[in-house]
Amino acid sequence: MELQEGVYPPRQNRRIELQTSEGSWISRFKNRAQQLFQKEHKRDEPEIDIDIFYAPHLTPEDDKELVARFDRADIFIPENIRWTQEAFKILNDVSYGKRSVEDAGMKFYDQRGLALLELFANSHKPIIFIDLPSNHPLLQERDDRDSSSLVSVLGPLNSNDSFTSLIDREKSLIVEQDTFQEKREEYMLAQLPKAVQRTVRENPSLRAKKKLQVLLQLGPVHTPIFHALRRTGQEVTRYFTSSPFIYNFHAEAVRRHRFNREVDDTLVARVWLENFTGGMFISGDFDLTQNTTKSVQFQRKLIDQFSFEEIEDIFNKLSPITRESASTGIQREKVNERIHEVQAIFRERLREKGVQLPQSEVELDEFLASKELPKP
Repeated sequence: MELQEGVYPPRQNRRIELQTSEGSWISRFKNRAQQLFQKEHKRDEPEIDIDIFYAPHLTPEDDKELVARFDRADIFIPENIRWTQEAFKILNDVSYGKRSVEDAGMKFYDQRGLALLELFANSHKPIIFIDLPSNHPLLQERDDRDSSSLVSVLGPLNSNDSFTSLIDREKSLIVEQDTFQEKREEYMLAQLPKAVQRTVRENPSLRAKKKLQVLLQLGPVHTPIFHALRRTGQEVTRYFTSSPFIYNFHAEAVRRHRFNREVDDTLVARVWLENFTGGMFISGDFDLTQNTTKSVQFQRKLIDQFSFEEIEDIFNKLSPITRESASTGIQREKVNERIHEVQAIFRERLREKGVQLPQSEVELDEFLASKELPKP
């Protein structure tokens, strides 16, 4: 299932002005991919089958289902934005037994990174990247844009600022994010056949096979890659960690924009609230599971209880943050202050609603399975 939609109150229905259409980006993807695959593939080389494993990629738990698919793969391509040549060499050295997991772990110190190194170790599988490298101009453009636009959605910019104005600013960021992801996916699509064929030509054992299995691991927001490849006639299969897959509000808004579907004010308001409360579900009060899909479902279920008007009320209780203060080198401090401020109000509103929050993963599973929110 491509998009799990919530049911939202019939608030305002102002649509984001769409800059692309499904037909336009699919056509560009299809034409580009056909040209590249036909150009790169030679008759004496193996046929290529592509599996795309769509999953969150924050914790080792998210990669549990990756293990069996990795074992069947000949080439592995992880999503890895901002990759470097050093990272490329380290991962392949581990894969071919030239470097220990312990040594490589000094560069990949988080739990998920270490778990992946254990999976790669002595597998003798090429690991390649097709994502944007660290020095790509698109990343510099996005970083410059993000640093200048972050303050615009922290809350009221002055005493006369309105929630409607903030919603418009948040919508603009959603459009920018979709535009960035579309360009990123076009880049990945262009790199894919070239990177695979280069790897095959450099590995005689791969070249000798009649058919190769390429495993591509991506975040679930990148389903346009699958659609583009399928429309070229390329053999491609996709898998999700859960069905139906539940996207967070931000990913839902970006995907709705991409697929030319309505992004209404209530959804955008929930994106704004989600941005400020997300940390509570990763390392804060509501961190009850290492399963990112469960965390997203938990956060969505709580935020779904807030109407547009209730989120607007949270906004109205915030003190203004001026552009001048954010440009004086204390922006991060202001961001943290605002995060804590919004989270405190969020907790208080949940208490007022009488929501009985789970205290363990077992209780979380029961909470997610229940149709009604548990109350004392």
